[in-house]
Amino acid sequence: MGVDISIDALRKFDKAAGQPVLCSVNMVSSLFRKGCADLVLANPPYNTAEQGRTSPDPFRKEAREGDSLLLYRFIFAGAHLLKPGGCMIITGRRDRSEEIECGFRAAGFYRIEKILRGRVMTMKALLKRS
Repeated sequence: MGVDISIDALRKFDKAAGQPVLCSVNMVSSLFRKGCADLVLANPPYNTAEQGRTSPDPFRKEAREGDSLLLYRFIFAGAHLLKPGGCMIITGRRDRSEEIECGFRAAGFYRIEKILRGRVMTMKALLKRS
């Protein structure tokens, strides 16, 4: 399944990898039943309007920029999709790790791990069992 803020981005999915289900992150909770996945991988927009290099290409700009609220929409969409005990992995900018961790905790995740590589960071968290 592909989830993004941009349906145009989702349409570029490589069909050789399978048939995608296209869904805007804002529609996840209304289109998918709660607890239908074991794993969610996310790469939400990693720049804010105040930081990061913007792109003159409107498509790339939309894919790269988003505020904290958009980041939290991705995290809460992941929490909605996951079964209790399921895993969510987010890749993003290292300087947004506090925001990501805050979002994970607010959405009911625990056992949060950080893997740091230069400016890039990956965080992995498990959804609490209900």
